[in-house]
Amino acid sequence: EIKREINKVAFNRYPDPYAVELCEKCAAFFGVDPSMVVAGNGSDELIGLILSSFLEKGEGVTVALPDFSMYAFYASLSEEKLHVFKRDGAPTLDGLRAFVRETGSAAVIFSNPCNPTGQGYDRKSVLQFVLSTDALCIIDEAYMDFWDQSILADAPWLENAFVLRTLSKVFGAAALRLGFAVANAKLTAALRTAKSPYNVNAVSQAFGKLLLER
Repeated sequence: EIKREINKVAFNRYPDPYAVELCEKCAAFFGVDPSMVVAGNGSDELIGLILSSFLEKGEGVTVALPDFSMYAFYASLSEEKLHVFKRDGAPTLDGLRAFVRETGSAAVIFSNPCNPTGQGYDRKSVLQFVLSTDALCIIDEAYMDFWDQSILADAPWLENAFVLRTLSKVFGAAALRLGFAVANAKLTAALRTAKSPYNVNAVSQAFGKLLLER
């Protein structure tokens, strides 16, 4: 099947800049509206894009410790003020909520379930967290296939949240570098404007569609 898809790729042509068919397959697989999906060259690209495009230099970003190290890297790369919340193993997000409020952070990013601890927050708690803050919330659900408390279906109606998914983990396709951001129409349109025109190559688009059809 992979060989068949390779033979279909027009290597002399630029890929679909918006990866429309890939986003449609992603939307069908995860049960969301395809117009709310943006494909990226891995979730890493999307994290960097969101932090650099939606925040200004010097604005505060809250990350948790321990968590995926690239959150802090991209915040620093965009010259944003980094605020580090030390996870205490608490089953709720109350501590993080208070920390974001105290620091006046413009954005907060964390993984659910957590990479690397595996700790997961339930859907109700994450929704309450997002609704209780004006900060832009980036919820990385890279490992949500091993947990069952996703807020992906809620992302389109939330005013201040991006939810990220990837094909790198349970799909076993890290080499393709395919990630997706789901958000409301306004945030999605802004992210599409900010990304580079051909950020997802044609081969990854073809293979991604194949994987999402299975």
